[in-house]
Amino acid sequence: MKFNVTVIDPAGYRCTHFLFPLCKLLCCGLESLGHDCSITRNAAQRGRMPIIVGGHLLTSRRDVDAIAASGEYIVYQTENFENGVVDFVGRGNCYESVYVPLLARARTVWEIVSPAQVTMIANFGGRPHRLLGGYHPDMEEVTPKRNKDIDFLFFGSMTPHRHAMLEMLRKRGHEIVTIQNEADIFRNDFIARSKVHLAPKYGEQRDHFPWPRHMYLLNNKCLIVSEKCKYQEWLEDCFLWAPTEPWAELCEQTLARSDREQLALSFHERFKQRPFTNELQQALDAM
Repeated sequence: MKFNVTVIDPAGYRCTHFLFPLCKLLCCGLESLGHDCSITRNAAQRGRMPIIVGGHLLTSRRDVDAIAASGEYIVYQTENFENGVVDFVGRGNCYESVYVPLLARARTVWEIVSPAQVTMIANFGGRPHRLLGGYHPDMEEVTPKRNKDIDFLFFGSMTPHRHAMLEMLRKRGHEIVTIQNEADIFRNDFIARSKVHLAPKYGEQRDHFPWPRHMYLLNNKCLIVSEKCKYQEWLEDCFLWAPTEPWAELCEQTLARSDREQLALSFHERFKQRPFTNELQQALDAM
């Protein structure tokens, strides 16, 4: 079967790049299963089944109508909306008028955030399937440095809660490198240089497990210290984690360990036992 991963990337929006590793994972997974897959920006290729990534960034019902009029499509649903709105602000009523119709009219919705959202999508007429991540050899892009000169790294979008958690660790005397909009070549060099990778949750109210970050880091043999999140149980044996209060202490303890490299490799080997192609094949079978 022929697929096209169609990334919605509005002009001037700076955070779409956070979705790019998921796009690559989808494309590599489909090709490993024997399918033909391409990746395009904002427009699908004719003759291929579109997989819409970043559909929450659409702002017009006309865009949804145009997508549906072109034929069947899949939505790869990456956002938290349990509170009734999509995580991104400044978009008025686009959740009800644009995003819900996009999900409801899709042939299937591959939901990655939470089981609760599977139920929500079904309740407004969609056909959801819970699609978790996993290991894929083509996602191994980072060669760790022999001499790592960064103790702690956080990459991703900064929120008030994440800022507070990182400040908690800084107050203990640690230097933390944070990056957000670096190109892949620079981001991956920061990753390769880092001893411990920090993964605080998005916020107190939006505390779902951000597994795409963990997926990318685990694929690349990184040691993660994560703040406890909802829905992390399926992967929590592949990284270190703690509730909010003792999280900074666990970060310090991890940095002080003499077996960090061996621990990271053991987590990587454990993660390899969860191939993404198994999850993806189940999603395709359920279409």
